[in-house]
Amino acid sequence: MTEAATVVPVPPDLTLLEIKRLIRARRKPQTLSSSCSIVDIGNNLVVKFGEDVCSSEVEAMKYISDHTPVRVPHVIAYYNEIQPRQPFMRKGFILMTKLPGKTLRNLLEGLNADQIAIVAADLREVVSELGRLNEPGRWGMIGKGGAFHSPYFGGAPCAPRSSSPMADLKAHLLASMNQFDRKPFIDGGAFTNLIDHTFKECDSAFSHGDLRPDNILVDPETCHITGVVNWAYAGWYPCSWDNFVALNSERAYGLEEGNNWLEIYPRAVEMHNDEAIGFYLLLNQVVECLQPASAFARCECCDRDE
Repeated sequence: MTEAATVVPVPPDLTLLEIKRLIRARRKPQTLSSSCSIVDIGNNLVVKFGEDVCSSEVEAMKYISDHTPVRVPHVIAYYNEIQPRQPFMRKGFILMTKLPGKTLRNLLEGLNADQIAIVAADLREVVSELGRLNEPGRWGMIGKGGAFHSPYFGGAPCAPRSSSPMADLKAHLLASMNQFDRKPFIDGGAFTNLIDHTFKECDSAFSHGDLRPDNILVDPETCHITGVVNWAYAGWYPCSWDNFVALNSERAYGLEEGNNWLEIYPRAVEMHNDEAIGFYLLLNQVVECLQPASAFARCECCDRDE
């Protein structure tokens, strides 16, 4: 993979106040989610900041860098601050290197068959390297104390603790829904058999957690992958997770983007079509039922960041 550009050294005493000044001095940040943005502050450096930015993402990038050849941003510093008018909320700031390339999402529509093959081969290599981190029996996101804590799981921390982790996940997700929306997934409802199959017990597998074209960087000239970003959700998931994330993004894209992504991801990730569809149906229903208050639910990482 392509080497990252040279970074101009950052003063070791750079303060959060100075980081915020650099953010304000730059053009409008790129919005990654409703509570997370990233801005290029020059010198091949970026700052990712927002209420969704936690020290666990720093841990994840260091873990990947230490244990695999997959190129990730190099973290220079992490800061966090409590919001003055909302003491139960805090904002995190990650100062890190900027990797070269453009997002695969920006290039998808114009890729030809040869370029698709190059991206697919590189992505297969990335997934294979991450697979070396598999630890059967280990579940949850890095730095979250064995929990999943992301919008995919309804906002509240979900920590499979019993000897039946898939049953724990299923129970958590169903409990996140109201009684009416839960009906198709239980007691002989239309999707009961599919959901039972999706949540059959299995080994976990290590995953980026959100491996979609928005988070994959590609050299626009060679179409080789130059790095992978946004590691906030990295951890040990059901083995069908990458397939679900790929399917979820495919269905959110335009026709040509979606078709080209569909040409790429089946060559790169382990395919579990039925389970991916089961996750897609259930998790999208969970997100629709998500109550605003659940966004304030806390996990081990949230408490540590205070």
